[in-house]
Amino acid sequence: MLASTGFSPGRPAIDARPPAQAAPPPEIHTVKRPRKARDPLHTNGSQNDIRALVTKRKISGGTVGEAGKIARDTMLDLMKTCAKLGVSYYRFLGNRFHVPGVLPVPSLAGLIAQAAG
Repeated sequence: MLASTGFSPGRPAIDARPPAQAAPPPEIHTVKRPRKARDPLHTNGSQNDIRALVTKRKISGGTVGEAGKIARDTMLDLMKTCAKLGVSYYRFLGNRFHVPGVLPVPSLAGLIAQAAG
């Protein structure tokens, strides 16, 4: 009886691997284009947008009803939009709820249009 060496008579060794192939030239993998200052260094912006939503949902255990889900999603969307536009979320809410002493905040739609243009 043969000892278990990973070798069978008439067959190549089980752990034999094919020879390594040469790596392709680097210019095949990279596309060079000028980088604009507003281009993100990564492309997972959509992932970052929903990450807070998913984390909040998992921590809180979700909502009881559909109205709570809509309210939570709306507030998180507003928070993300304010952060992207450089507006304080709490100042925005204070302005919209007419809290005395809060400085005025321009409309988010106007700020979005200004940032896009």
